[in-house]
Amino acid sequence: LSVEEDGLRILLLPRAALLPDTAYVVVAGESLRSALGDSLDQDPCAPGFQEFRARFRTVPPAPPPPPRGWFPHELPPRGEEAP
Repeated sequence: LSVEEDGLRILLLPRAALLPDTAYVVVAGESLRSALGDSLDQDPCAPGFQEFRARFRTVPPAPPPPPRGWFPHELPPRGEEAP
């Protein structure tokens, strides 16, 4: 966790690589405070603390490349063998 220079954003870096096509939740709880020490309550007019939650899903893995010879321009000329 690091604070951006403008003081308005934080940067979250995972401890390990995120898995492809996987759902994740980022939770900012009561211990996360502003530069002034205020808790980052989602609705300060509502009683109690409301934590912030952000849900996201990583992209699926890229498909493998097509097999060699899949495209006509990759096929050997007639009468020749493929390498």
